[in-house]
Amino acid sequence: MATESFAASGAGSGYTSRVRVPPQLANLWRLTRLYESELRLLPGVSAARWSAVLVTLIACASMAVERLLDGQAGPRIAVGALVWLSWVVGGLVTLSAARNWHAFQMPLRQLAAERGVGERSQDRAAPLALLTRVTLAVGIPAALLAAFAVALSSSGAQALGRTSLLLTMPLYAMVLAGGLSLLAYLSASMSRRSSGSWLGAMVIGPHLLRELWPYTPSVVAVYGSLLDQILRLGGGA
Repeated sequence: MATESFAASGAGSGYTSRVRVPPQLANLWRLTRLYESELRLLPGVSAARWSAVLVTLIACASMAVERLLDGQAGPRIAVGALVWLSWVVGGLVTLSAARNWHAFQMPLRQLAAERGVGERSQDRAAPLALLTRVTLAVGIPAALLAAFAVALSSSGAQALGRTSLLLTMPLYAMVLAGGLSLLAYLSASMSRRSSGSWLGAMVIGPHLLRELWPYTPSVVAVYGSLLDQILRLGGGA
C-alpha cells in the first residue's frame, strides 16, 4: 500500500509547483511520511502506543488524587511521567526501528530511486521518519499531561506559572526524538545485524559508567538535566 501511495504521489505535483517546492525535497517529504507509516506497523511501535496510553492514564489519575488529597497537583508527576514516556515509549519505538532499520525501508527504496530520490536523501528519510514517530509518540501524551497539570492548578497565578509546561514538555519530546533518531541511525550504520545491541550499548553503557566516573557523558543524564530544568520552570522544583 505504501508503494502504491508513493507511486501515486505525483498527483500533488501541481500544488508543489505552485508553492515552488523543489521536486527532490517534495519527494523526500513523501518518502519520510511513507517510512513513518511503515514504522507504525512494527510490533514494538504498537507496544509503545499502548504504553503511552497507560503511562498517561496513571499520571493523570495520580495528579487528580493528589489534587483532592493535598489541594495541589504539582507538575512533578507530569514530568516524572515524561521520564517513563522518554525511555519506555521513545525507547521502544527507537529500538524497534533500529532493529528493523533496513527491513522497513526495503519496499520503498527502489521505487524512491525511480522517482528521483537519491541515496543520500533516502538515508535522510529514515531518521526523519523516526524523529516524527518519536515526537508524536512522546509529544502528544506530554502535551496532554502538561494541559492537565495546568487545569488542576489551585489558582490563576499558579496556572500562569505552569503554562511553560505547555511549551517545554512537547519541545523536550522533539529534542528527545532528534537524539534518539540520530543514535538509531548510527547504530544501524555500525552493524546491520546487531544495530539494536549497538543502540543499547550507546544509551545504557555510558549511563552505567557514570556510577564509577560521574563525569562520563551520558544521553540519559543529558535528558535528565533537561527534565530538571522543565520541572523548575514549571514551578515544581
